[in-house]
Order: sequence, then structure tokens, then C-alpha cells
Amino acid sequence: MSRRIGGTVVNEIVGISMDSSGRYYATQHSGRRGVLRFSTDGEIDRAYNANRGIWAGNVNDSCSMYYDSDDDNFKKDLTSVNTLVSSVYQAQHAQFVKDNDGNTMTDVMFVMGNNKIIGVDNDGSCKYYIKHKMRLIRNIDVKDINNKSYLMLHGFNAAMQCVMKIYNLTDKNLVTSDITGYASGRYICHSWRSALNSDMTRFYTAYGGSLYWLNMESAGTDNYQITAADRANTNHAFQGYCARTNRNGQLFQADNIDVSPNKSGNGNDIIFTVSRRGDRVQKFEITQASGEGCTFITDAGME
Repeated sequence: MSRRIGGTVVNEIVGISMDSSGRYYATQHSGRRGVLRFSTDGEIDRAYNANRGIWAGNVNDSCSMYYDSDDDNFKKDLTSVNTLVSSVYQAQHAQFVKDNDGNTMTDVMFVMGNNKIIGVDNDGSCKYYIKHKMRLIRNIDVKDINNKSYLMLHGFNAAMQCVMKIYNLTDKNLVTSDITGYASGRYICHSWRSALNSDMTRFYTAYGGSLYWLNMESAGTDNYQITAADRANTNHAFQGYCARTNRNGQLFQADNIDVSPNKSGNGNDIIFTVSRRGDRVQKFEITQASGEGCTFITDAGME
């Protein structure tokens, strides 16, 4: 399916992010297959990435920083790495990423595709490469909290075990949550749609069209993990959820989710869901930590 944006027909937009100047970056899963940039007026920027008009990586690239899973170290000056991505899925910006000398790198757009995670500067140059050794990454999310940038990924490691990894890109450390419970593993590692909330206290995921959440806690040095109870959970009734009903005023099948950076007046998370079946965007307040706890607020789309 194609859509017209700024006078340009684009195909299969599956991710979108905005830099600090208000320009939009859209991931195109088919067609030209890469990241397109649009001006604040909505016009496609054909001068982006040295007049290529699209970012899709390079076969031989040089990045300012990288994480090396071989020795669990954050390093600089990785040379001759293949950042080529033929199917870009996700793109999100971080504003407090630090290099090896402690300098802050702003507007680093982290891109996920072909099981790679790459941090890209506004000019299309490579700023970060995550060498993760994951067999399959389901999704990533990037959050800026208290002047620190975090990158979360979840999926299966080389031994096909379900894990969640959170990289503190400011202080340069990593915390891994091993997901051992059957229910927790099903919700985390069999879902392509997920998001962290604004204070890193919950992880949300869409699975089977319903919405689930797991609780998080502080870990390591200014980092976070899934709580021990939720990592090992085998009974979904102890986890928070919102069951799809496909009825007005209730959850339609959730195909994608995001969490508002702002809490409700009661201090609760606000969740947005997108439903292709319901042809609508829905807004919910999460009113409790476990059990069914979604309160419908409003929606937009066809009824």
C-alpha cells in the first residue's frame, strides 16, 4: 500500500521518528527500501545523505562508537563494518548518546533492520553500531530519561533463549534480562510490537491483538530490567493486560502500540494503539499494575 506525503508517493512506512529540528524520518519497507527524510513542511529532502535522498547503510562503513558483545565493551573507531540494511523496520532518535571521550552526540537515529542496529547522524554518517550476537531481534525502543539515552531490544539470543537487553548509551553499560517464564517469554519474544513507558517502570507489548505489560525495576548503574517475578512468570493472570474485544469503546486488535511521554492526571501511563482491523487509533489509560486494567479514553477512525 502506498501513501502520498509532501507530494511524494511512499510505500510501506513502518516506522517514523523526528529529530530536534522537527524533520521527520520514515522507514520504507518496500520501494526504495531505506530511511527517507522530510522537511518540517512535509517535503521530501532529496539532498539528504549526500544528495542520495535516502539512507540504507553502506557495505564498508566507519562508525564513531560501537558496542562489542565479544568482550562486553563500548569502543570507538570501528572500521569497515557492513551497515547495509535492505529492509528498514524501525527508527528512533536519542539525544544524550556519549562517545568514548564523554562528548554528547545528539540526534542519533537508531535504525533496526536485517537484525542490525545502527545509530545514524543527521547527515547519514554512522555514529553507532551495536554488535549484539542476537539470533533474532523482535523490536527496539529508544527512550531519553533524566538526560540519559537508553536503547532496548528483545528477542532470541544465539541459544534461542528469550532475553531483553537495555543499553545505557550515556554511561555506556548493558543490563540483560533472561526471560525464563513461559508466559513472559511468549509476550516478549513472540511479539514484534513493544514500547517502554516514560519512566522505565513498565514494558508494553501487543500479542495476539491484546495488550500486555510487565513491570521493570532499577538495575546496574542507572539502568533497568524486568522484575524477577515478571521474568519468571508462567501465569498470564498475574500480569497486566487488556484483552481485545473488537467493540466500540474497548480494545480493537492492536497492531502497534506506543506510550505517551506524559502521564495522566492520576500519574498513570497513557497508551496509543493502532488497529488495521478497526481502522482506528485508540487511546487508553492503564489503571492498575496487574490484571485487566485498561480504561478507554477516545479513538479516531472509522466506526
